[in-house]
Amino acid sequence: MADGVQATLDTMVPALRDLLSKGIFSETEIRSIVKRRRQYEYLLRRRQARKADYFRYIDDEVKLERLRSLRNRKLLARKAFEESEHRKGRTVESRAKEAGSSNGDASIVQHIHFIYSRAIRKWRDDVSLHLEHARFAKKAKSFKQLSRIYTEALQVHPRNITLWIEAASYEYFGSSEGDGGRPDSAAAGSVANARVLLQRGLRVNPRSKDIWLQYFALEFHYIQKLRGRREILKLGLNKKSPAETAAGGDDVESSATIPFIVYNNAIKSIGDDDIEFRLRFVDLCHMFPETEAIKAHIMATVKRDFADKPEGWIARAEYVAENRTIRGQDSVGFLSRTDNSDEVSVNGLTATHHILNEATDSIKSVTMYLKAIHFVKHLLDIDAEHASHHAIFLGRLFEKAEDARVSSPALVLEYAEYHVYTGNADKSATLLREAIDNDKECSKCAKIWIMYANLIHRVGVSATSTSDLTKDALRSFAIHEHGYMEVIIFLFKQMVTLPTDKLEGHKRKTQQADIAELFERILLLSSSSQDVDANIPQLCFLYLQSACAIGGLDAARKVYESAIFSSSYAKSHEGKSEEDLGAMRLFYDACIKLEQSGAAIEGADKKRLRRLYDSASNFFRLCNKNSIASEYRGRRNMENLL
Repeated sequence: MADGVQATLDTMVPALRDLLSKGIFSETEIRSIVKRRRQYEYLLRRRQARKADYFRYIDDEVKLERLRSLRNRKLLARKAFEESEHRKGRTVESRAKEAGSSNGDASIVQHIHFIYSRAIRKWRDDVSLHLEHARFAKKAKSFKQLSRIYTEALQVHPRNITLWIEAASYEYFGSSEGDGGRPDSAAAGSVANARVLLQRGLRVNPRSKDIWLQYFALEFHYIQKLRGRREILKLGLNKKSPAETAAGGDDVESSATIPFIVYNNAIKSIGDDDIEFRLRFVDLCHMFPETEAIKAHIMATVKRDFADKPEGWIARAEYVAENRTIRGQDSVGFLSRTDNSDEVSVNGLTATHHILNEATDSIKSVTMYLKAIHFVKHLLDIDAEHASHHAIFLGRLFEKAEDARVSSPALVLEYAEYHVYTGNADKSATLLREAIDNDKECSKCAKIWIMYANLIHRVGVSATSTSDLTKDALRSFAIHEHGYMEVIIFLFKQMVTLPTDKLEGHKRKTQQADIAELFERILLLSSSSQDVDANIPQLCFLYLQSACAIGGLDAARKVYESAIFSSSYAKSHEGKSEEDLGAMRLFYDACIKLEQSGAAIEGADKKRLRRLYDSASNFFRLCNKNSIASEYRGRRNMENLL
């Protein structure tokens, strides 16, 4: 081990001597560098090597390189000043260029590459090491090393998509890295090399969507580069400069066909059942000007292959609507946009509406109608100028669904919301009531009941009382069915907040009895119900306030007796969130405050207070909130309730 370490250190001697002779580091600093490197070399040669040792070694060497670079710039600046080169018009950069680079200048960066290579040999399967090495090479502008890094990484990890994309990106965009780009300018910005890499990646990973998409984007980047060059040189789109002709360069027209080829091959490889993949090509087209032809081709394949799927029709409608919003805009950069005419009308419908109309004619399903309705609602949100036009078409869609006898709870809700939007709350309530009475599936939909109850409560569109509605709902649902708890909790909140001052005595008693029955049901089912967030403490607090306002302290006592001492809610800590615990603390404090509101606390009142304090203390102790439990015990002791 010692011989190996010494041999490695011996190779560093010429570079360190050069740094010493140039005055970058002092003798003491050189000794410190050698000592530190020797320690790391021994660590790297241990029987059980650790990645952390390699990374610490690299980190220290990176810091050392920063120090060397800073001192080197200062040294050059000082020499330039001393020689008065600024009088001759020579900059510090020109002085450094004339001086040339020495062995020591690149030695630290080369040593870091050496450490990375040793780490990769030990852990070849760790792709993150290859990527870290590549990132360092980019930062250090070690472009020749970078090509080797990607080549070795891809040999070991041919299935890693990120590596293929990064390597191809480097081949094409690498010339823009740093100041001055890659030194091998002949290879800089090579679309041919980038294409070869991506094609090799696709041979190994033919079903990689990301590589196909990057290949597609690469071709557009190249087309834009050619167009920009010809615009600057004032050439026609299909003319080449003499230099390009000699080099066999591409023209825009021939290059513009390549994205079509890439797309067609991509959908053959991936299959005909992935519409999202095709739409990602459209998203890429939006990043470049003059892509209307390829977008139209993509949408034509969507029309051809997805005529029986709602997603395909909606994608086409989105495309037409989006094209309408971009027409008439200014040119993008130096490229002129094709002049498009305004959106055409077909039988009084815009092109977007016409596609949706065709879609619902072709596919008479709930899914198709819902997707079409949601899309038109989206148009209502983003296209305020034509909101009335979209609203009329939305109404036609609902009527068409009724005529086609296409129905579901979701469609009923959408239609009811549409009536509310158009100011027909009465129609909305009638529609919901008929759905509840005539459709078994709708009668078991919690959202329909809740919307209907909202209309009755807020708008007053029906003579049905909340108590009657609650009884109807309870008859429609079985206690174990999904949505049962959601409905009774909503109706309970409505009944608790209803004003009772206008109710006659017997009606008020009936309503209070109904509320109490609902509350008992909610407490009983709260522990077993998983389909809704009941927030029992909040309901208890709401009911406590209502009962106190109507029936005074005695009514309030019945509420907290039922919630705290008769139910199992306050005797268990399972399933309680921080929000529940905070609400429960407020409920306990409200109950205690009610009992303390009397002029004198004696006898039975004192006993009730003590039970409340003890219950609160035990509850929070079960929930592992010992500080809160101790607080309630302390408050009980301060009031002499021992």
